[in-house]
Amino acid sequence: SSHIESYFGALPKGELMTPTQVQINTDGEKSHKIPSKTGATSIAIGFPAYSRTSPHRIAQQLLDTMLAKTKSNTRFASITIDEALARSIGTSLFQFSDGGVYSMQIFGESKTSAQAHQRVLDEVERISMTPVGEEELERAKGFYSGMQMISTHDPIEASFFYAMQLLLDGVSGLPGTGEHALRSHAEFISAIKSVPVDEVQGVPQQIFNPK
Repeated sequence: SSHIESYFGALPKGELMTPTQVQINTDGEKSHKIPSKTGATSIAIGFPAYSRTSPHRIAQQLLDTMLAKTKSNTRFASITIDEALARSIGTSLFQFSDGGVYSMQIFGESKTSAQAHQRVLDEVERISMTPVGEEELERAKGFYSGMQMISTHDPIEASFFYAMQLLLDGVSGLPGTGEHALRSHAEFISAIKSVPVDEVQGVPQQIFNPK
């Protein structure tokens, strides 16, 4: 604390704000609203996520890529770019996260938030009910495996890839293999490219319940 005071003590001090306590789902409700003093609205939607070690985890991450992991050529891009109903739509499903929740965040204006929310649910339902195309899946595989390949050229990212395996499991294998050995980027990329379209199609049918 002495270091903090010496470096930042001369800065102007603003009003100390106390966070508002929020009680969510105390009555079994599926949604909860928190008032905002600005014109901006943030909406979070939660769905189940497969375990990090599930054999279907890579398929879910490919589904996530198709929905929102790039700024264009994704299912949610039309909501932000073409229809301008939200500033951004993000998702939180990452390779080593294992919180059990697959969340989607919608950031936008209050006047279009209800429409944006409904459109996200529409896309969730559509990807659950209509076949995933081979071309769309190949684009997702290319993006996801490409990001893995790029990370091999960054010493920090490469170290993180192996360190997380050691940290989480001591040693870990590819999801669902039952093997225990450190896996290389090349092996992980191979696993991404080998996921069949019917497995990816089965993911939204299992985890999404937009109604």
